[in-house]
Parts: sequence; structure tokens; C-alpha cells
Amino acid sequence: MQARAKMQSSLYAKFLRKALPLDQAKLALANAWRRLGDFSVANLPNGFYFISCETQEMQNKLLWDGPWSVAGRILQLAPWSGSFQPAFEKLSLAAVWIQIYHLPIELWSGEILEQVASQFGRVLKVDDHTIDRLRAKFARICVELDLEQPLQPGT
Repeated sequence: MQARAKMQSSLYAKFLRKALPLDQAKLALANAWRRLGDFSVANLPNGFYFISCETQEMQNKLLWDGPWSVAGRILQLAPWSGSFQPAFEKLSLAAVWIQIYHLPIELWSGEILEQVASQFGRVLKVDDHTIDRLRAKFARICVELDLEQPLQPGT
């Protein structure tokens, strides 16, 4: 059980395109995440990386403060799962931040934003700045897209 407890602040990662060599990925991530805390990176089969974060708070920041772009490649992150088998896994889902323009600000409530964003994919999070109306050019919402489905025209 202690081994599982240590894993709670870990992540799996994969670049949406070709994986970077481990040393290059470590260096790029160290530069991108240097202010967030300590972490380690190990390579796994099938182009995946295993990232062990110093704290659960760091893991949450990495999951929700993205998207992360490294060397021009989008890095997809997922929380640790005990059933994850990298040799057999396929990246079929992606967390993507979408921007919704021209939605009247009076409709910027959590329920309405989630209803609108659910047309694109499963809603994961509404940006705090959107909920608090601190930035009003567009609403920003993180949705999970199924990469195996074609994008619908107009989305």
C-alpha cells in the first residue's frame, strides 16, 4: 500500500507527435517546470514517459495549468493509474483547452459554459479566470477529445 501511496503524485506523459529522446525531454521539462517543484522523468515503452512529482499539488498544477508545449510538441499528461500498460496503450484521448468567443458574458455561469463546451467533448475544467470574469475576450474551457473521432465541421 505504501508503494501505491507514493504513486498518487505521478503522471504518464506522451507527446502528440514523435517522442523526444529522454535526455532532451528531461532538459526541456526542467526548463518549463523549474518553478513548480522537483520531479523525475523516466521513459516507458511506446513513447510514454513516467513523471514522478514532488507533491500532489505539483501534479495538479501540471495537469491543469497546461497545455504544455515542449520543443514545438504538445505534451499530453494523465494521472497515474494502476492499470496502465504503456506497451499496449494508445493515445486516444487528449485534454484540450478551447476558447469560446462571442458568448454573452451574462451566460458565463459554470452550468451554461459546461453545456456549451460539452458539444466539443467531455468537460474537464472551466478556467478560473473565466468563472471569475477576469478575462472577458473569450471563455476558456478544458475538454477531453476523442482523437479517434473526426472533428465535426465548424468545431
